[in-house]
Formats: sequence, C-alpha cells, structure tokens
Amino acid sequence: MIWFKHDTQKRYQYLAEIFQHVRLPYVSKNIYSEFMDRCDFHEEPDVKPFVEEAESYKNYPSCQMEELSSRTRLRQHYDMEKVILVIGYKQRITCTDPCMWVWRFGLGQWYTLNSSPAKLGDGYATCRYGKSEVFFCGGQGKRTFLKFDGLTDTILPCTQMPAARMSHCMVCVGDAIYVLGGTGFQYDKEQACLVEDRFESVEQWRSFESQWQQCGHIMSAVSGATACASGSLILIYGGYIDKNDKEPSDTAQFFDTKTNTCGYLANHLPFRYGNLKSVSVKGVTYILTNSELFQSNCKDESGYNYVQTLKDKFDCQNYRSLSSAMASDGNYLFFLKECFSTRIAMYDETSWDLRRYDIETREIENASENIQFLKSSVSMYTLVVGKSVLQDKSVVQLNSK
Repeated sequence: MIWFKHDTQKRYQYLAEIFQHVRLPYVSKNIYSEFMDRCDFHEEPDVKPFVEEAESYKNYPSCQMEELSSRTRLRQHYDMEKVILVIGYKQRITCTDPCMWVWRFGLGQWYTLNSSPAKLGDGYATCRYGKSEVFFCGGQGKRTFLKFDGLTDTILPCTQMPAARMSHCMVCVGDAIYVLGGTGFQYDKEQACLVEDRFESVEQWRSFESQWQQCGHIMSAVSGATACASGSLILIYGGYIDKNDKEPSDTAQFFDTKTNTCGYLANHLPFRYGNLKSVSVKGVTYILTNSELFQSNCKDESGYNYVQTLKDKFDCQNYRSLSSAMASDGNYLFFLKECFSTRIAMYDETSWDLRRYDIETREIENASENIQFLKSSVSMYTLVVGKSVLQDKSVVQLNSK
C-alpha cells in the first residue's frame, strides 16, 4: 500500500470504493478496522472526519453510528449527480405518452428515465421543489397532482387540485407550491354545456399539510403566462387575455406570498407575446421570447434590458414559436429550442438544440445539437438525481438526422 502515500487520486478513489458499497447510514466495525489498518495516511486533514468516526465506533462497539455521519455525506455526494431534466411528449397530438430525459454534464449524453407522468392532460404545469423533486399538476380536464423523486426515479400521487386547470403557472416558494391563473371549464345551466372559465385565484399547497387552500388572486386572469419566484414574490409575465388565446398580453404582475397580495409591476413588457419562458437568478429575471432574451434587474422599477438576440447563436434559420424551454443552475442559462430545416415546419424534419448561456460573459455555446427525442412543448430544470437511476437506461441518439 505504499502507493497511497504519493498518489492523492488513488487515495480518494480508495475512499470512494470503500464507502459507496455501504448502503446503510452506518457501517460495521470491520469496515473501519480495515480502513485504519490499510491506510497509513489517516492523519491527513481530509481524512480526519472519517478517522474520528472510526474511533468513536471503536470506543462504543455495541452502538450504531449516527445517521448523519461523515460517511453518509460522502455516500450521498457520490451517489448523486447534477443533470438537466427535460419533460415532454413523444407524440404530437395526444397527451398520453409523456417522457422524461436527463442530460449528463460529465458524459455529454441524454438518458431516458423510466418514470412518466401518464395521467397529465394538455396544458399541464410543472415546477421544481428543492433540488431533487419536480411536481406536475393539471392539464385539460385534469385535477392531477404528482411528485417526481429524482433520487429514485419514481412518481407518487399527491392531493388532487380543487379544480381542473390548464395553461396555468406553478411556482415553488420556500416549502409551498402555488398554482396561478390558467383556464378551466364550468357547467352553464342556462346553456346546458361547459363554458371556459379563466382563473384569477391563487391556490397553495404545503407538504406538511397535504391539502390545497386558496390564498389570494392575481390582477389579470391570463392563460399561457410564465411565472418565476424572486424572493417572496411570484412574477407573472405575458400570457393570453382572450378566450381563444389569440391576443397576447404585455402585462407584468406579481403575487406576494408573504402578504398574499397582488399588483402590477411598474412597466409593461416591451413586447406582446404568449408562451414566454422566465427564470430568476440572483435577483435578476431573464425572459425568453422566440429569439430574444430580456432581463429585468429591479422588480420595483421593472426596467427591462434587452440582452441579445439568439437567432445567430443557434445555427438555424427557423424556429417553432411555441417550443422552447429555459433553465438555470445559478451561473448559466440553458436553452432548449426546436428547429426545422425547411420553410414549412414538418415534424418529421424537426430537431432540438441545447445551448448554454454564460450569465457573466454573455456568451452562448453549444451543448448538444440535433436531438431527435420529442415533438411537443417541453419544460426543463437543473436537478440533482441519483446515479443509480441512470444505470442501464436507454440513451437518446444525437445527430440522428
């Protein structure tokens, strides 16, 4: 074992090999004894927490180690990986075959997950909860509310929404999930039929309560808007204000989750557009249209600063106006755009491109081109998932055209 003294990489590799195979939150005395006997670098600072844990177990051999131990934290870090999660459909019209894919940064490959929220309807909403969970809700005629666990690749049912919504927004603030706007259908007794109903109400769900409750309303009932959290505020941009979703709105409104009050931001959007995408990073809100990226630096003054056009950065002349997604990991923005090579958008000739935008340098670079895996609008998040869910999964072929 002399090579341990001079090769730091092999030392850390040996540590990982020992601790990754232990699935319980504690380890046996034999494991630590072997570690102490074989490794003569136990006085190094990086190894000190493990040695202290081993000594405490040695002094109390009849007890088990604490669940939140140094070894547990190492195992959790070793078993988890940061990825980009993409949610979409394999089919164009029907919403019965949803799928989820992940982009692995280190390997540069797309993996297909086993789980799929098959009970969702057209116009459903998603939001990230914490670092490893994504919630789904609603869709046309659906009150469904589901949770995806990224560490185990499983989907679990949760308390259904009070009313079916579609084309609505769902945002997580703290430990609460909020559903805002969208459309539904109510039964008209006079006409004896279902009529479209736009929602102004805001509904809240908390995990420890496991129930929905109405907590307020927004200023303008819109469908197809985009929303993101900025501190305690939920910022809502754009959407459609007419019943047929033909007239896009330039409104910018907010909902304060601390006071359950709402209002308009000082300025309207500098454009009228539906199906926008937005994220908030370190107090700055980024809004993506079909080909341009805007940012708002101050929620009070609501000044929208044009960042840059993205058309020249995607190496493609044509884009579908309704198919895009945006996510952030705190330092970068990620764009997923559907493009086609002909003037007439044929779905058999479309592909998707993934780009990464450096917030500091404002440079866009290629991440993955010509991805042939879905034909519908998508949502995207950066997520921490379990490495075990990525083993033996099918890999999406790139550049398949």
